[in-house]
Amino acid sequence: MIIPTRNLKSMVFELVVWGNFALFVSVFVKFLPLAVSYFHGIKFTPEEIEAGLLEKRLWALDLVSDTFYVMVVWFLVSCFIQKNLGEARIFPWRRKRIGIDECPRE
Repeated sequence: MIIPTRNLKSMVFELVVWGNFALFVSVFVKFLPLAVSYFHGIKFTPEEIEAGLLEKRLWALDLVSDTFYVMVVWFLVSCFIQKNLGEARIFPWRRKRIGIDECPRE
């Protein structure tokens, strides 16, 4: 069974768009452990330090330290999508609507 190139290309771009959206969501999800850590307070008591909360905060800070690089990759993939599809697909479920006059005739 041979899949037409146009359909395969559109499926690949659809996967890239959804993957890019997942990358976008992950940028915000990365801050959840830090928010939970700050929920325990800004400063820790000696008991909290012994319980390991300081290590968890340091881990959360390390987790968000590379957010800039994730945003750069997201931006570059968004530019790639914009260039190849002709539309900015930040949200994958939104597509450019074409009118009846613009439909390609085969």
